[in-house]
Amino acid sequence: MWVYELSGQNRIFAVSETWDCFADSNDGSLAGIHNVMGRPIWDFVAGLTTKSFLNAAFFSVRSAHKPISLFHRCDSPLERRHFKMLIEPLDAGGLRVSHVQIDAVQHQSATYTPQLRDDMVCCSQCLRWRLSSVWEELDIHIAYVRTPVEFNVCPQCRSDALRAIDKILARSPRY
Repeated sequence: MWVYELSGQNRIFAVSETWDCFADSNDGSLAGIHNVMGRPIWDFVAGLTTKSFLNAAFFSVRSAHKPISLFHRCDSPLERRHFKMLIEPLDAGGLRVSHVQIDAVQHQSATYTPQLRDDMVCCSQCLRWRLSSVWEELDIHIAYVRTPVEFNVCPQCRSDALRAIDKILARSPRY
């Protein structure tokens, strides 16, 4: 599990002891503790749609003062990994974001490099790829992609998140 805490202004002010180990296992040495502390979370989130997606979840947790769980994939170069992201409210508008690993499976081929087209998009949550108008599961790790990747949120992940947000807002005495 890896955890970070955000201030009310979405700046990282605390991380778990396992942070650097997790970053290193993902070829993310530039995301070490000394490089993330005090910085806005948005410096580490790719794509406007993904930023909006997370911002909606953050806003909902702060508004309802209730936690929310969302599922996502975060692959390493060698494994496909599924996580549960738990976002919990803290004092002064802060948030604790915990990522709990659910499972890990070896990639079918760690060096698979597909012929990606410029119009391909990757869902930042489930890591499925949009091929034309269809979202498909492909065994591709971002480290092996040679063209720039556009990150978005697929309709299924967006729908799942909206249901979770609606659920916590409906339970909130403010709504």
